[in-house]
Amino acid sequence: MFCITASGTYALSFGLPTTINLLGYTAANAQLLTIPVYFFACCMTVLNAVVADRLGRRFQAVLSPYVIGLVGITICLTVSPVTKPGVIYFAMFLVASGLFPCTPAIVSWISNNLAGQWKRAVGMALEFTLGNGIGGCVGSNIFLTREKPEYRTAYLIEVAFFSFGWVLAITQLLLLVRANRKKEAILAATAEGERERLDEDYKDEGDKNPTFMYTLYD
Repeated sequence: MFCITASGTYALSFGLPTTINLLGYTAANAQLLTIPVYFFACCMTVLNAVVADRLGRRFQAVLSPYVIGLVGITICLTVSPVTKPGVIYFAMFLVASGLFPCTPAIVSWISNNLAGQWKRAVGMALEFTLGNGIGGCVGSNIFLTREKPEYRTAYLIEVAFFSFGWVLAITQLLLLVRANRKKEAILAATAEGERERLDEDYKDEGDKNPTFMYTLYD
């Protein structure tokens, strides 16, 4: 999921100036007009984080931005940037609002489900390294010069990525639900007086400890 978000973020930085340039602005002004898009995305990121904390939701904080981003990418794919560049510029606001809010939601959801300081440290490092590495390579190479300004290949790939993000988020939720049920079964089969011993036996197992429940939503 982080890789998908990273690839979209890199792709946005490549495609946005071209879109604004089609509005008739010079290269310098086209760069300046990227600011409102990123500022709006920043506001949506803060809003998504506040709502997620108030409602105690992580899963929905990942899924909802993916929907917004998918709508934006679909507009880019179906509307001509030559005849309606303003519509594409509006769509970029949606795309950015689907990408940037996902990052803190994904990071917090993963960190919540890694127990043990070393496992969490290594897990987070792998997430950022692989996510940005792979995502950066993909996102920076899908906007083909020969397809300018439609960039059909890039938008098709992003549609596939956002859709796959949905599948991954739902799959992760289902896997965590199954893992929690297994732990609940172990706890139910353990006598009340033996819970402390069970916790002691698994004290070095981190999130594999039956007493550690994975974060599903909150």
